[in-house]
Order: sequence, then C-alpha cells, then structure tokens
Amino acid sequence: KDIIGKPYWQVFPKLNAPMSSCSETIHTQKEAIEEFVLEDCRIFQSRTYPVMDSEGRYSNGIHVFEDITQRVQKEQKIKELNKTLELIRRCNEILVRAESKNALIKEICDEITINTSYEYAALFLKTGNSTKCIYFSFPKFSMDGIYDIDFSDKKYKVCPMVVGMESQKTIVIDDIKNDAFWNEKLMQHKELCPAYPFGMEGSMLCQYFNLKEIEGVFGIYSKKRALFDNSKLALFKELAEDMAYGIHFHAIQEKLKETTTLQESSLVMLKKSFNGTIQALSKMTELRDPYTSGHQHRVAKLSVAIAKELGLTPNIIEGIELAATVHDIGKIEIPSEILTKPTKLSTLEYEIIKNHPQSGYEILKEIEFSHPIAKIILQHHEKVDGSGYPNGLRGEEILLEAK
Repeated sequence: KDIIGKPYWQVFPKLNAPMSSCSETIHTQKEAIEEFVLEDCRIFQSRTYPVMDSEGRYSNGIHVFEDITQRVQKEQKIKELNKTLELIRRCNEILVRAESKNALIKEICDEITINTSYEYAALFLKTGNSTKCIYFSFPKFSMDGIYDIDFSDKKYKVCPMVVGMESQKTIVIDDIKNDAFWNEKLMQHKELCPAYPFGMEGSMLCQYFNLKEIEGVFGIYSKKRALFDNSKLALFKELAEDMAYGIHFHAIQEKLKETTTLQESSLVMLKKSFNGTIQALSKMTELRDPYTSGHQHRVAKLSVAIAKELGLTPNIIEGIELAATVHDIGKIEIPSEILTKPTKLSTLEYEIIKNHPQSGYEILKEIEFSHPIAKIILQHHEKVDGSGYPNGLRGEEILLEAK
C-alpha cells in the first residue's frame, strides 16, 4: 500500500525523474537497456519493455531490474588479470633477451610502470650484511640518493621492503591510507614512500624471494586500492623468482668472462632459465583458458612419444617438446569470452580462434631459440592434404616437428 500509485522512479531506484531508458522506450516503442549504480555501490541493469494497446500504440512499460554487481566485478577482475598476464608475458620476453643483470632488472621494472596500473617498481637485494635498492622505476617522481642508502641501517627498519627482507615474508598493504600500522610507519620516511605523492592512497606489494643464493624483495605500488589479489600475487611471485634465476644466470655469465671453468654450469643455468620461460608462457595461456588446462602439457608428452617412436634425434625431440608446451600461446590474443564460451562457437568466433597459430608466431618470432619454435607453432594446424590453416600447406611444405 505504501508504493501503489507512486511513480516507479520514486520507489526504485529513487530518482528525481523517470530513467532515460524509460523515455527512450516511449519514443521508440522498443526495448531499452540502462545501467545505474546505487549509493551502496551495487550495480543494476534496467530493461524496459513497451506494452502496446489494441491499436499498436504505447500503453505502458514494464521495468525489469537485475543486480549485476557480481557479474561486473568478475568481468573487471578478468580484464585486470588479462592485463597482468600480458604484462608478465612481456617481462618474460625481457628475461630471455636481456644481455646483462642490470639490463634485466631495469627493463622489467620500467615495463611494469609503463602504461599499466602500477606507478612504482623496485628491486632490493641483500648482499652480505647490506640491503641496497638495485633499481627503481618511478617515472612521475624523483627519488635521488636512494641507491646510496644501506637499508640495513636501523633507522629504516619500518620500511615495508626492509621488513619483508628481515622477516623473509611477502607483505601486502591493501589500503595504505586506512592501514593504521603502515600509514604511521611510512610517514616516518615519507621521502621514500611511493604512496606519499598520492596522499598515501593505494596498495603495495613487497614480494620476498630467495632463490639460487639471490635474496631480495620486489616492490610494486599502485594508487589503486586492494589491487593485489591471490591471482596477481601468484603471478608476481613467479616473476620475482624468474628474475632471481635471470640474475643468477647473468652473474655466472660475468664470471665466465674471467674464467672458462664455469662454462658447463652456465649452459645448465641457461637451459633452466629458457625452460622456465617456456613453462611460464605455457601457464599464462592455460590461465586464460581453463577449459583446456593441461592440454599443452599432454600434447607435449604425446608429441615426444611419437618423436621417440620415429627415432628422431634428441635435439629435434627437445625442440618438439618446447614448441608443443607453448603451441597455443597465440590464444592470449583471443577474447576470454570466446575461449570460455560453454556453447557452440559461431562461424565468426571460430575464424577468430583460427588466428591463434599466426598470433603465436608473431609473439615468438623475434626471440632467438635454438629450434624453429615460432614456425612449428605457426604450422601446428596445417594438414598434409592442404586442408589445414592458416596457410593451407601440403606434404613436405610442413615442418616435420609441426607434423
């Protein structure tokens, strides 16, 4: 009785006038869709349907309101995860091509802060009893003198990067401004706090790692709050460990310039670093496409078994295994709504799917592998009778490894 007779917009969503979609329906006599956000941050979708009288004229309208908050949040989370996956992919390319330890650290930190959600990236390493900032990337602000600081000094014990190093734990601050403990501590050294120029807004990750005698903390800051969920933490943990492998590898390379006694160890480390990158690329693809999780791994095992049965050389078999492990890397460029679609694909969607061999080739073609990985991936959907894609190759035109 309290709502009958009232205009709908005074009841829900409590506006001062009818919704624009309502007016649109009256004008066009067609269904109209509109989204709106309530004061409690819930997101609704309104669908307005016209009801016509016997003479085909607009009589009244029916509004159907649907709470789409969770759906929108999931979509936003997927988009954010996809952006992070793409960032990790670019960082993995840097790991492969970097010519020195300093270049590796600098290029990865800079990559994280360029055109992404992250304003700051820094790497702190522990050497003996000293903790030093090896490199920071903070394009919008200067942090002169940071490289000269020994963070093992007691006066810096409140810095979360130092706390992470000393406690050997990863520290996540979801909301610096409203975190009483960390806000108070960071204000003591605001000249070193990346959140200070942004009014202490945002979140921070201090990712601790200790691998191959490389101990450090990888710090990332964003002015967005609560940005580091479990998915991102797993990805950045893997990236930090990959960096440790890369730093260790380049340390060995530098020693090799002075002596040749470490040559065998260097080659083993290079192979581990290379294989680690391949595995990271494989995981990145499968994270975006849960319906085929494990598919690349199974294809690799089957391909190796066939290659062994054919009596191929160990070198060729190694190339086949590596290519098979990342043969679907091109799916990174396919929209997630197509990859995870539970129903049959349309003709257009299938054509988009068929682009993934070419996309995989474009991603890997500039990386110098010891095997024709990019070409194998390009040809893995070709068929000996010429009915495959993307180039309709026949018979001997197709690489043995791709077959």
